[in-house]
Formats: sequence, structure tokens, C-alpha cells
Amino acid sequence: KKKKKKKKKKKKKKKKKKKKKKKKKKKKKEEEEKVQDDEEQEEEAEKKKEEEEEKKKIGDEMDYSSEFDDTYTKLAKLSRIYFPFLLFMWSSFKNALCDGHIDFSIKKLPRDSEVGQTGSGDSRRMDGSN
Repeated sequence: KKKKKKKKKKKKKKKKKKKKKKKKKKKKKEEEEKVQDDEEQEEEAEKKKEEEEEKKKIGDEMDYSSEFDDTYTKLAKLSRIYFPFLLFMWSSFKNALCDGHIDFSIKKLPRDSEVGQTGSGDSRRMDGSN
């Protein structure tokens, strides 16, 4: 009976050791995965930095053309509204000139003494002084 008990105890100990080994293996795998993820992230960051540097090198040459393109597109968008409006304003102004509604003849301005006087005798000026 004593021998059987000893054997059972030994078996239990062995099982516990196996479980510990499995946990250690899982931990090692997780650590390796973390290291790999970190390395991948570092590689991606380096690639992004290299791409940005290349873009900056190319961008220095292309800045002028991109600015020109931006202003050109803005002008094109504005011109769809602005130029027809200008055309309308010019045509209406020209028609008003031809019809005689607008008169550019120089007229005599009234003198200061004539401006302040009214028929009732109140001579008030814009200053508020009498």
C-alpha cells in the first residue's frame, strides 16, 4: 500500500510540471508575437518617414505647379458665377448709357449759402450750429 501512494504522488507532480511548461511556452509565444508586432510597427514607421522625405524632395519642385493648379481651379469655379454676372452688369450699364438714363454731364454744384436755406427761413446746417 505504501508503494502505490508514492507512485500516485509522483504522477501528480509530473502533471503539474507539464502545466507549468505549457504556461511558459504560451508566455514565450506571446512575447515573441509582441516583439514581432513591435518590429513590424517600426518598419512601417520607417517606410512612412522615407515616403515623406521623398514627397518633400519631389514636393519642393512640384509646389509651384500644385499652387497654380489650386488657384486655377478656384478661379474656374468662381468664373462660372462671376463672369456671367460681369457680362450682365456690363450689358445693362451699356444699355443704360445708350438709352440716356445715365448722364455724365458736369453740373454746377450749388453754393454753401444756397444749400442751407429753405423757403421757411430755417437755416440749419449739417453741423447742427445755427
